Amino acid sequence: MTTGVSLTDGGLLCERGGFSVDPWKPVQRAVITHVHSDHAREGSGEYYCSSESVELMKRRIGPDARVHGVAYGEKFILGEAAVSFHPAGHILGSSQVRIEVGGEVWVVSGDYKRDPDPTCLPFEVVLCDHFITEATFALPIYQWDPTEEVARQIHEWWMQNRTDGKASVLFCYSLGKAQRVLAELLRFTDETVYTHGATENLTDAYRKAGVQMVSTQRVGEVTGTKKSYVGDLILAPPGSRRVSLDEALWGL
Repeated sequence: MTTGVSLTDGGLLCERGGFSVDPWKPVQRAVITHVHSDHAREGSGEYYCSSESVELMKRRIGPDARVHGVAYGEKFILGEAAVSFHPAGHILGSSQVRIEVGGEVWVVSGDYKRDPDPTCLPFEVVLCDHFITEATFALPIYQWDPTEEVARQIHEWWMQNRTDGKASVLFCYSLGKAQRVLAELLRFTDETVYTHGATENLTDAYRKAGVQMVSTQRVGEVTGTKKSYVGDLILAPPGSRRVSLDEALWGL
């Protein structure tokens, strides 16, 4: 009998625990590392995730989904497995999943990062016998500028566009990336940033979790006639690039 975690056509399965981690298709019991759509999918019977992920899960999977939130570090039993969530440092609520079965400990990392991020708890090293890791940017060719420098560049670009009489539209993932930009911009400004509806919905969940960010307002909620966004910064998901800017800003 499988003692830990195995790869199946539906994703990572803990047979003796009776659950899958971030399953690729609906299962009866899903344990979720974080709420990005390639990890948390609709259709499963019930979901287990970190307490900080519950609000995001409800907004993404649906309000009627059976979602069980568990505090970081708190062990709970599924079948023959002792399971716990530990911070992954990726987005709000992101977790590594620690699974202990038959005296062996497996850790499934999900996406994670080790750099500081004001929107989530830092990555925690978890001792284990087997570590199943994501490795999206593991090759050494991927080298990133310091986060503060990236935020500075965004702010300077925004201010230059204002001087030039332009609106600034920055495309970034509506969950995680957008909120990190909004939090990092606090280093340089307290101005309101305008957001696409999908981004604002998730940003509101971050605010309810106590994450400090610059103020935001959903595009299209400005009263009166259509607002000219010249000089403003707008955050929108990458998918909105497929439509015209006017549709992206006013059609949603």
